[in-house]
Amino acid sequence: MQKIIENLVALQTVDTKLYEIEMLRGDLPKQVESLKAELSELQEEIDSDKSSVKTFQSERSGLENEQALNSEKLTKYQDQLYKATSNREYEATSSQIEFCEQETNRIKTRMTEIDLKVMELEEGLKPKEEKLSALQANFKERENELNQKVEETSKEEADLKNKRAAIVPLIRKDIVNKYERIRSAKNGLAVAPIIRDCCGGCFNQVPPQIIIELRKRDAIRTCEFCGRIMYYEKTEEAVAQG
Repeated sequence: MQKIIENLVALQTVDTKLYEIEMLRGDLPKQVESLKAELSELQEEIDSDKSSVKTFQSERSGLENEQALNSEKLTKYQDQLYKATSNREYEATSSQIEFCEQETNRIKTRMTEIDLKVMELEEGLKPKEEKLSALQANFKERENELNQKVEETSKEEADLKNKRAAIVPLIRKDIVNKYERIRSAKNGLAVAPIIRDCCGGCFNQVPPQIIIELRKRDAIRTCEFCGRIMYYEKTEEAVAQG
């Protein structure tokens, strides 16, 4: 049991250092991911708006060609109207002119609608692109900051993870599971030393009988107040004897 307790202490030491590395990086990983998602969403929105502008411009170009052909027809029918030799021919030509004029109105109305939509989209694109530029700068800054911190700690982190992987198999699975549950619930600290007869996790007084048992290191005892696994350090014993 003494060896298990020593391994638990070693595991906690490693996890504490890993936690410190995580705290050093802070919420930068979350910030970077959040900015990345926001950038992607905004870029998609800008691309969609630009695609809509191109679609409208293509439609407008088609309408201009249609209007040019319609104008030619209108001119032709107007010339024919003056040359009509019968009421029937006059009425038929007038009908064609009326249709061409209706088409002109339809085309002009649609072109006006398109112009307004394109104007609205282009006016909306400017602030979106400005926001995108600002987001890209912020993202780059945060990403560089994170990369620098990762670079500074990556070797230490890798070494610690290797140590952790070597320690965990040395401890019974049920004890490891208990350790992980406590660590998850207690901000990363599952194993605490006795400090001046108090739990080093919550600093509540530990009963003398429990301290005697902890000195023997023949059983795993948890703090009755915070639930952390407690252990008695040799340095603490030397202090007590002194």
